[in-house]
Amino acid sequence: MGHLRFRLLACLALLTAGPLCADEALRFQPGRACKLTPGVAHVYSFALKKGDFQELVFDQRGVDVEIEVVDPRGGKVVTVNSLNGKQGPEDVPWVAASTGRYQVRVSGEPGTYVTRTALHRRAMPQDRDRATAAVAYSEGKELKRLKKTREAEAKFRDAARLAGRGKDRLREADAWNQLGVLYCEGNRWVECSDSCSRALSIYDALGQYVPAVLGRMATALHYLDEPKQEAAVHERFIHLAHELGRAEDEANARLRLGDLQLAISKIDQALANLQEAARLYHQQSKPADEARALISCGRAYAKIGEFDQALAVQGEALKKLRRGKDDSLIASTFSHLGDTYREAGQSEQAVFYYHRSLRISRRRKDLESEAATSNQLGLAYLRLKKYEDAR
Repeated sequence: MGHLRFRLLACLALLTAGPLCADEALRFQPGRACKLTPGVAHVYSFALKKGDFQELVFDQRGVDVEIEVVDPRGGKVVTVNSLNGKQGPEDVPWVAASTGRYQVRVSGEPGTYVTRTALHRRAMPQDRDRATAAVAYSEGKELKRLKKTREAEAKFRDAARLAGRGKDRLREADAWNQLGVLYCEGNRWVECSDSCSRALSIYDALGQYVPAVLGRMATALHYLDEPKQEAAVHERFIHLAHELGRAEDEANARLRLGDLQLAISKIDQALANLQEAARLYHQQSKPADEARALISCGRAYAKIGEFDQALAVQGEALKKLRRGKDDSLIASTFSHLGDTYREAGQSEQAVFYYHRSLRISRRRKDLESEAATSNQLGLAYLRLKKYEDAR
């Protein structure tokens, strides 16, 4: 009897607590603004016959939604979540494999989306291509999440091909973009550059802003040793980010472009970009990133012989880093200070800072940084004619 009473009380508690995530049934009305609230998903229902094509478009207005289509038996048909983030359309096409009622579940963080269009007709060949592309893309994302890279690549290639044939341009671009991610992760820079270029041309035609693809393309061009093309991509990124008020994206691109210009001895241009990157990072209260920009500014000043200014900005970088706990960047700053002192002919000071850098690198067991700094330390000892210490 006691056990029965305990079970009844437990069931009552579960019922009164309510579901962890509720569903709200809505009727799809084009142009209707719908507001997602915490823990509640919106569900739309569509009665379809086998072979029917249904396509819905949702417009995201500051919320990144995920849409899942479920068949009459409760099985997943497709999950849609493009790479356009919190702004822009989510296109959801599918072909009914059986007659019955299909559920479309829209979920996401709190925010507003708009139901735009609903198309319903007997499936035509192009419709089947669009629906199959959406499934292939969804499967590719799941395989990517599971680290099954080769299988994911095959799915994304299928998605790009089918979406192109079905004139689903945004999904085609996203598939090429996803391929670019996988190729970059595998250091396959030619394929990465090609995929990103394909994605970028489609995004441009659609007026979509997907900054990550520009970043990946610049990375691929860097490793392909194409500095002019890489610089052009960074400059384009900066222009777009500035127009859209994306200060952090702009700062990141200016830092990368400044470092590239520094490497090819375009010092004036490098300084302009690095100083602006430091200013933008300062506005956003990002001291570590600001310090990176200041370190590079110091390197630029040293290249033109302005050693006092170089030491001043690198010293400022060190002050900002000491408020945090980024030992790796602190070690790098000590090493750059050593470089500046060595280039200024103050080798004793250079040795002092190289040793400070080495202590951190050895404590962190960072063999790569230790080797690079040890080499610079040897050069400083050679200038001091301490040949035994230089060995």
